[in-house]
Amino acid sequence: VKQDINNNNNNNNDSIDIKITYFPFGGRGTALRLASFIGNLTFEDEFISFPNFKKIRHKECIKWCTLPQITIYDKYYDETSKIGQSNTCLRYIGFRCNLYPL
Repeated sequence: VKQDINNNNNNNNDSIDIKITYFPFGGRGTALRLASFIGNLTFEDEFISFPNFKKIRHKECIKWCTLPQITIYDKYYDETSKIGQSNTCLRYIGFRCNLYPL
């Protein structure tokens, strides 16, 4: 199941900054979504079911074999990197949105 959510006030679907990949419930993905929303960072939500996760877990698309994971895009919507581990993802989003204390 994949769902696209545009959370930026300018409603520009062409400028998605990150993709948040997680299971179809709140959990650790909620903090990532909230920080992105509060920081006005546009994101795409990708929900992965448990059976599908078991199939793709050890493949290249899930880098650390765990979720959540964020995929970072440049201004041309080319993938630049992937970050796993929820606290690392949250730290990246917080830093990028000026929500992380220096």
